[in-house]
Amino acid sequence: MKRTDINIEIIKILASDQTAHLAAIEKGLPITNQFETIDIVVEVMGSPEVAKTYISQALKSGKNVVTANKDIIAAYESELGKIAEVNGKDLFFEASVAGGVPITRVLSDSFVGDRIQEINGILNGTTNFIMSQMYDDHQSYQDGLRLSQELGFAEADPSADVEGLDPARKLIILMKLAFGYTAKLSNLTVEGK
Repeated sequence: MKRTDINIEIIKILASDQTAHLAAIEKGLPITNQFETIDIVVEVMGSPEVAKTYISQALKSGKNVVTANKDIIAAYESELGKIAEVNGKDLFFEASVAGGVPITRVLSDSFVGDRIQEINGILNGTTNFIMSQMYDDHQSYQDGLRLSQELGFAEADPSADVEGLDPARKLIILMKLAFGYTAKLSNLTVEGK
């Protein structure tokens, strides 16, 4: 990396089920289910329960962890944060909320002594895009959704976005950082399409 003069090398790709990646292993990709020789674990798994297990194991075995997994952080940040603290490791989750906007670090470090009154903003770019297409370009919901998928904003399965689960999980993380309030998804009224 030019700005830090640090060379980052991907030494292993952690997979819970190596049999699902036999073709990649045969091509020489360094897929493993172990943490040996790994300094920093970057978690990008889909399954929240599997990811939580691996994040816990990584922290307990002395690895720093970076994740953008809002499902994990919304549900287990307190638990995983304690594991990180006990083991003297870092759990970074900046990209779990507004990946392009450094809000989590600002809330946890810069505003720690301030009294925050409210959280206000757009928490989901996909639904914001769809609604803009509907309002500005008079597109139907389905056309706006299709365009957002074509452009890579929406996932193939956009249900977490359009049913409001994605912004709800982000809000849970922000409430914890801004107000010290630990909420669960069941505490929120979530509406979607």
